[in-house]
Amino acid sequence: MVAVSVSNRKSRKSHWSPCPAARLRALALGAVLGAMLGAGSAMAAAPQPAAADPAVPVPVAAASPELVEQGRRLYTEGVRADGSPLVADRLEASPLSGSAAACVACHRRSGMGEVEGEIIVPPINGLSLYAGDKLRDRVVIAMDPRRGRAFNQSHAPYDAASLMAAIRDGVHVSGRKMNALMPRYHIGDADFLALKAYLDQLSIVLSPGVTKNSVRLATVVAPGMDPVRKDAFLRSIHALLDQKNSNTMPGHRHMISAAEGMLSFERNWDLDVWELQGPPETWQVQLEQAYARAPVFALVSGLGGGQWAPVQDFCERGHIPCWFPSILAPPPGAEHQTYSLYFSAGVDLEADVLAQWLAGEPERAKPQRIVHVLRDEAAAQSAAAEFDRRVAPGVKNLHRVLEPTEGVAKALGGLRSTDVLVLWLGPTDLAALAQLPAPPAPVYVSTLLGGTAPRMLPAQWRPVLHLLYPYELPQKREHNMATFHSWAALRNVPLVDEAMQSEVFFSVGYFVFTMSEMLDNVYRDCLIDRGETNVRRREMLRAEEETMVRQGGHPPARRVAAASTYAPGAVYGTDTQGPLAQKNTPKGGERQGTTIYPHLSMAAGQRFASKGAYVVRFAQSDGDALVAESDWIVP
Repeated sequence: MVAVSVSNRKSRKSHWSPCPAARLRALALGAVLGAMLGAGSAMAAAPQPAAADPAVPVPVAAASPELVEQGRRLYTEGVRADGSPLVADRLEASPLSGSAAACVACHRRSGMGEVEGEIIVPPINGLSLYAGDKLRDRVVIAMDPRRGRAFNQSHAPYDAASLMAAIRDGVHVSGRKMNALMPRYHIGDADFLALKAYLDQLSIVLSPGVTKNSVRLATVVAPGMDPVRKDAFLRSIHALLDQKNSNTMPGHRHMISAAEGMLSFERNWDLDVWELQGPPETWQVQLEQAYARAPVFALVSGLGGGQWAPVQDFCERGHIPCWFPSILAPPPGAEHQTYSLYFSAGVDLEADVLAQWLAGEPERAKPQRIVHVLRDEAAAQSAAAEFDRRVAPGVKNLHRVLEPTEGVAKALGGLRSTDVLVLWLGPTDLAALAQLPAPPAPVYVSTLLGGTAPRMLPAQWRPVLHLLYPYELPQKREHNMATFHSWAALRNVPLVDEAMQSEVFFSVGYFVFTMSEMLDNVYRDCLIDRGETNVRRREMLRAEEETMVRQGGHPPARRVAAASTYAPGAVYGTDTQGPLAQKNTPKGGERQGTTIYPHLSMAAGQRFASKGAYVVRFAQSDGDALVAESDWIVP
């Protein structure tokens, strides 16, 4: 591995520019310790280096690892020490049991709580339970986006007896009854001690990689990346980190709110570039060695192809956030992981969309054969295998895997008009199609594998070509991308790969947003909890901001601003009296986000922010314009 460390502490200033019903039911059902307060981060599976900056000390005795683990299962899974399900009563409904009664359903893995609608679920870790007035030194977070950053309500310290009364009977330490949505738990003494032991240790120190004045981050570059794309990736992420640090004064306090005025929470970001080398089976050791040299708080962005499983496994084992890398295909089962957040399911999403499209409207003739042409590479193999799982029964599905030295021509032989040809190929193979006549069959091409520049596809093929397109249509995304293009021009960052570089722009920008919202609660699990639930809110607020400041911006921004109109419209999180007031909401929902995707949105437990794709074709054979054949398809 080649590891490069970058620390930027420049003093010059520049401007930063980069609920479903089921969740409501879960909030109503699982509000464990509903009126208690705290902040947290779940215990790592493996020992981690201690952070240099401890949180406020709390008077709790150290518990055995076995007891803490019992408490973790109770908190996160709703499983008691004897293996039976945790049981609780809520209102006059049927008893809650097992995972439905688990604390994590509402208080989240970090213990930091959440707000959805009118339901406020406060933090509940040992720091907040026992710190009393010292709570104001640390447990501050913008739980409720309608209020902004503010202190949580303080209370007298809990002890074991008052904590038991809260859990069993719903009685607050003040003596008042808690909200009726707070379940009353059937919990014995042994399970109570286990749960208390878990809460006692939840986020009493900041996460590894964090000090009073800095946060150490890393980004991973997989081997085999095109040198031009890798250079564009590194130039983009370094420019973004440079810009962020140029706006940072460690220890600085803002006077925007009382909480920000009393806290000093700004930190510089130090970035390590972990360039992996060799086959994937060696990556785990390389990652562990790099981490041992300098523990990091999170992996931000990243560049890879179809192989990312060792990176994801490393992050899951170490409880290290992996924050929106630019890759072709997340590993199998990524949607069930905890610490990895992705833009989409990648080429597997394209395969799912294609399977649904081909099995769709009855007026389209069903193909007799579906012929996949691909090379023996991880992303292409993953897409073809995913299509196999989704294809309708009775359809003949063929894979033609090209040898390393074999051209595309041989694999195209014998095609009939009743077939469908699917090309899971890269730019080099697609460029070679210019030397071949177009087949009689419809042809579907992966945009993620082949690239977003349609000009590479030959004119004689365009009448039969259809693209699987997981991005917003080019003619519609100018609004979303104007600020990114302005930023790249102003920072002298060449646009080599618009999709990848705009992903880096979002990844770092959203990390800035989330860390700012967290204030001094720099805990890994808190980052993931807030990251997975605030994507849509951030995108809507950022879209409004960008639209409003464009009049004096770079020419691409001014061009969009000139065409923008405003009308009343509700936007979640908007201050009705502030500069982002409802009257300034773009008319007709014309702004959906700030990226190459139509919009990004996640909810608790989701791992893919963009969940669909278009099927598009060329408007004409002698031009690059694309038109949608389908609506936005979400498999």
